[in-house]
Amino acid sequence: MGDIRTVAAAAIRIRIKELAGIRKMKFPKAKHLRITVSKGRAVSKLPPYLKTLDTAASGENIIYLIRIITKGISGVLLLNACNNWKKQRTRLINLSKRNKSTQSSRRNLVLYVGSKRGRFGSRINQHIGTTNNGTYALHLRQWLPIPEAMIDVEYYQFGLPVKPSQLQFIEDSLWDHYRPVFGKRGAH
Repeated sequence: MGDIRTVAAAAIRIRIKELAGIRKMKFPKAKHLRITVSKGRAVSKLPPYLKTLDTAASGENIIYLIRIITKGISGVLLLNACNNWKKQRTRLINLSKRNKSTQSSRRNLVLYVGSKRGRFGSRINQHIGTTNNGTYALHLRQWLPIPEAMIDVEYYQFGLPVKPSQLQFIEDSLWDHYRPVFGKRGAH
């Protein structure tokens, strides 16, 4: 049994070694999925292109960013629309945390940075708002400020030898860089 300083120093040495492995890591190329999201009632069936992603990404670690690429939409407009919808809704839907300090003036506004192991298509479907209101996600179809918006899902599929702490570090680095409008930083 050691004192807190000894335990902390040992943990730091382990973390530094794990994070140093990121330099040697082979980073995957970005893949993109463009999706038109229509405001309105959610549907429960997983679209075929997202079902394919579930199968293709089974067991893989994925880091993803969701951007809104429709012109004329700012982070402020999205936050206001979401807040107004939240005040008026009648049933519980678990919405991702809204962040007040965002890079709302950036081109191709980043809505969310996240990660998922397996069933990636299902996770994107939750963000679109077509399934499972009990899961924390964007649920875009519920509150979009315009009838239709185009989103770009940029994702990276990492192989299995990647440690969870390494993936978390990469995800947090992306979060710090983009300051998304929604979601939390750090392990959830």
